[in-house]
Amino acid sequence: MQKGHRQRLRDRFVSGEESSRSEEALLELLLTYAIPQKDVQPLAAHLLSEHGNLSSLLEASMESLCQSSGVKENSAVLLKLVDWIRQHHGHSGIVREKFKPPIQTELFKDISADTDQQASGVAEPYRKRVIRRYGTEMFGKAVLKEAIQILPTLPDSESLDDIRSFLRIKLHFSAELTRKRYANYITRRMFPEGYADAPLRLFAKTYPNTKELQDVCFYRFLLSEPLEVDIIEELISNISKSMW
Repeated sequence: MQKGHRQRLRDRFVSGEESSRSEEALLELLLTYAIPQKDVQPLAAHLLSEHGNLSSLLEASMESLCQSSGVKENSAVLLKLVDWIRQHHGHSGIVREKFKPPIQTELFKDISADTDQQASGVAEPYRKRVIRRYGTEMFGKAVLKEAIQILPTLPDSESLDDIRSFLRIKLHFSAELTRKRYANYITRRMFPEGYADAPLRLFAKTYPNTKELQDVCFYRFLLSEPLEVDIIEELISNISKSMW
């Protein structure tokens, strides 16, 4: 029965069945290659609930993955292998040409220059750079508001693990799983390069509760939301057409 179920998972994926593309179905299929002769659907559901979504799960460290109930080294290595492949060989790492970042303001350039020396002294493991990946879900206003309020109080660390731990404590959502999910969500969008860059942290501490900080946070969130970008571009295009 189990063997037949696993074969059906593969057949549905190969045939392109829409249900086989859900995060839970993809993770379940992936886990079948690391965990033999066991129903891995409950584990897939548990991991997604624990980490928030598939992207956050793949981004988790080996240590964090192995601490999850039911995940052994084989499974953790497979998940990190998939994460490495999508970072270094995925087409989503290509920068979108239509929506280019605006020219940096002199203010932000000055802050960046002032913090170069500080950043260079950070331990090398925290300075790793990754290819940017775009999110698939749109962010909510409440999440963006939380990010703007908390950013000036972030710890003086470039480690995303430190930032996520801090966010899980400070976020104002009652459910622990919700705080964990949004901590991953905010971290991935505020620091898409794979580390908590010093210029943004210093900017937030220098200009808390300002319109400028709101704009910076919104801009970083927007870059990770291709659907938002498409909507804005379409809106601008329609307005331009109506004016002419």
